[in-house]
Amino acid sequence: TDRPGLAKYRQECIRVAKEPDPVETTKFWNPVDLPGKSGFDLAHRILDSKVTARNQDFLLASSAEIGTFDVVFFLGVLYHMKNPLESLEK
Repeated sequence: TDRPGLAKYRQECIRVAKEPDPVETTKFWNPVDLPGKSGFDLAHRILDSKVTARNQDFLLASSAEIGTFDVVFFLGVLYHMKNPLESLEK
């Protein structure tokens, strides 16, 4: 993600009183290069982890597609959700 570019874009939206577009629809979004995931990637590599990382809209995914889990870490996501309760129920 081009964080400086995104910050300038958001500042411009505030200046002209425009609601910013969702970041994933802008040119600043790059799902291949997620800088916030670098810690996970490092631990995954060092620990030779068998965990599978998924970058997707989990509200659209079915349990048949991704399976079920005893524990799910939902860190840094909940407050971004349009409907947080629906997200927790899923």
